[in-house]
Amino acid sequence: MQNQDIREYFSRIGIRKITRLDTALLETFGQEEGGRHIERLDELFGRSEECLFYGTGNTVYLHRQEELVAYLNQSLQMSLLAASFYDRVFFKRAAEYLLEYDSYFSGDIMDIGCGNGILTCFLALKHPDFNVMGLDLSREAVCVAGELAGELGLQNVQFMCDASGMYSAYKMNNAHELQNAHELQSAHELQNAHELQNAHELQNAHKVYKAHFMHVDENISRMKCITHERFCNTGQKAACNGGGAFKTLLSCRTVHENVAWRPLCKENTTAPLTAQEQEQRHRQYAGALSALIKPQGYLVSVERYEDDGAYAGLVRALEGQGLLQVKGTHMQFSCRCGDGTGTFQAGIFHKVR
Repeated sequence: MQNQDIREYFSRIGIRKITRLDTALLETFGQEEGGRHIERLDELFGRSEECLFYGTGNTVYLHRQEELVAYLNQSLQMSLLAASFYDRVFFKRAAEYLLEYDSYFSGDIMDIGCGNGILTCFLALKHPDFNVMGLDLSREAVCVAGELAGELGLQNVQFMCDASGMYSAYKMNNAHELQNAHELQSAHELQNAHELQNAHELQNAHKVYKAHFMHVDENISRMKCITHERFCNTGQKAACNGGGAFKTLLSCRTVHENVAWRPLCKENTTAPLTAQEQEQRHRQYAGALSALIKPQGYLVSVERYEDDGAYAGLVRALEGQGLLQVKGTHMQFSCRCGDGTGTFQAGIFHKVR
């Protein structure tokens, strides 16, 4: 029954098996337009890989693929075509996991890093009595997600853009814990926030981002993205009270964008991190997730980890934030991701404090 539900959903939204993206682009858009897409994507992929591997000036790791993401999400048709090629198997495995542990979803649900909203809308369909919110860095992805929700006739899902990133929300709302400018500088150097030149800039950013993760960019309304006053009020109230706004948080493939802060070429030349260093590396990321979850709520985490030691660092960091892994919910799976294969770790964590 689960696989049937997923197959029906994929068929409804147009996710299908694609073996060659260039062929699919030509078939969908025609020789001339499809050819332009192929040429542009080749250029963007090359640039993106170079940015990830070698770094790119002051652009943080979190934003190094923005141009490529924007292009792939220029329309719902293009976005679903790319998802069919790169992520069809991943979305299938992730949806299977979500259905298997469906009982952990209740109340207000957030999908952080929702992308084009495929899993967000899936949750909204499966939980029509719950409110579901999708949050992403990409305005283009958020708009595509809103269009997808409209195509499905969903009334219980909203999408919002967080152009600053979940890390910024956590750091800015916890800046008072840093005792002085020297500590502030050390903290943002550790987590790839060196682009903020001094404590004064971070304080200004904190004022701008005071509404925590629920900041709504003014452009969203012009881009036909969905907003909802109740969610905004809930988030602002939670930020002021220091408590999370959501009963269940889905975090899917967000860790590497938020935890990795050095070019990959430098990552590969340094000594392996110790268990303590791995935990420290994930600490602020874990804190950002915990801040969004209500006490006794749940985090559903699906992340790509080839290294068991790195994943153990995430688990320990989450434990340090009061998020304890629910026994029997851990699952490891491998699947094709575009031209390669990735290993993913899924788990559910209970917020006990």
